[in-house]
Amino acid sequence: MSSLGFIRARLLLAPLEPVKDLSKFRLRATCAAIALCHPLFLWIWTVWFPQPYESAFLRTAVSLIAILTLVLSYSRDVTDRIVESLYVVTVLTGTALIATWMYLGNQGNAVWTASFCVMLMLHFTLTDWRFALAGTAASFAICLTVFPIAEPVIWQEIKASSFIGPPLVVLGFTIAAAFFSHFADNNVRMVQLQTQTRALAIAAHEVRTPLAGIELVSGALAARLTELQPGRPLKNIELDELRGLSSNLMQCIHSTQAIIGTQLANANPFNPFSHRTPVHMLAVLEQAVKQFALSDAARADMVQIYAPVDFCFSGDAITMRQVVGNLLENAYTAVVRKSNHVFPGAISITLTIRQNTGELIVSDTGIGIKKEDLSKVFRPFHTTSEGSGHGLGLTFVQSVVRAYGGAIKIDSIVNKGSTFTLRFPLLHPR
Repeated sequence: MSSLGFIRARLLLAPLEPVKDLSKFRLRATCAAIALCHPLFLWIWTVWFPQPYESAFLRTAVSLIAILTLVLSYSRDVTDRIVESLYVVTVLTGTALIATWMYLGNQGNAVWTASFCVMLMLHFTLTDWRFALAGTAASFAICLTVFPIAEPVIWQEIKASSFIGPPLVVLGFTIAAAFFSHFADNNVRMVQLQTQTRALAIAAHEVRTPLAGIELVSGALAARLTELQPGRPLKNIELDELRGLSSNLMQCIHSTQAIIGTQLANANPFNPFSHRTPVHMLAVLEQAVKQFALSDAARADMVQIYAPVDFCFSGDAITMRQVVGNLLENAYTAVVRKSNHVFPGAISITLTIRQNTGELIVSDTGIGIKKEDLSKVFRPFHTTSEGSGHGLGLTFVQSVVRAYGGAIKIDSIVNKGSTFTLRFPLLHPR
């Protein structure tokens, strides 16, 4: 689904949310404000700045509904249907309904044109936009039906000219602004949801590599322990093997913990990858290759590192190990898909410095990427692997590179291989 399609679905098909964010504090604060403000405005518009029309009855009724909702919120959950329904009624009567009624009673004067606009905005801010839209329409229908019966004298004095022209422009602008405010707020929440969902998916994707290492090393350790005979002293070579396997197992566990911690830290949608320290790329490469080879020693021979120079940039070493690890795993998959076996030098990594920019170049001799797929490889969940992969590794790589102020480029020829070039601004330009 496209981003636009996702937004439309999220706006139109999302579950109704009478109390935004399902917050008791928000519900109680809203009800308390409505209960207190209506008596206050009754005094303001009758004593301080008298208006042609006021209704103590309506103000009191709205305040009592708000108080009832407030009291029930202390004995029932915020998702309780009765509480939700009363909240919707409280917001409707306390904003759109009473504002429409007072607007008619004051024949659309300047004070109530402004007040009506403010209260309509509040209506859209305090509850789900679909409730607010339906409530606004219902307010107009109720008031235009009941007001002529309840206030026939005032109704006869109302002039149609008071409600057309500039008032209609202001009203239309207010409704448009209310919608814009809601969509802007909803868009922020969607960004948070999408980012956190993607962070969770990437965390699960990244953890698969060290978990695979844990599984393999644990299996090898169990096999070695099974081969030992009770009562027979351990040979030095056997002891070294067990120590090596235990060390590799602990390394995989630490790597898993580090990945989870890093992904949680990067889940902030508006400030991802914010942890920065000086990162030396050569050290990152060596650690990433070591991790890459844990599941199979033959993998280490596949990778050749050409590092006539090292460079330092501002980033996070753990995150960059994940970036290099993803590139290595992609290269490994491409090589195996082409030749069904691994061989020395199938993957090469080069470090260079050009024009105060550090370059990390990862090349493979694998199956390559089709020209029509080159523009799609960084999309979430897009994968060219048949039956394997989840299409998140390169999405993560691109996100990290961009967050660190860098750029990434792909060159690929089908059945000959691919080259990924990552560029980072040097921490200490030469």
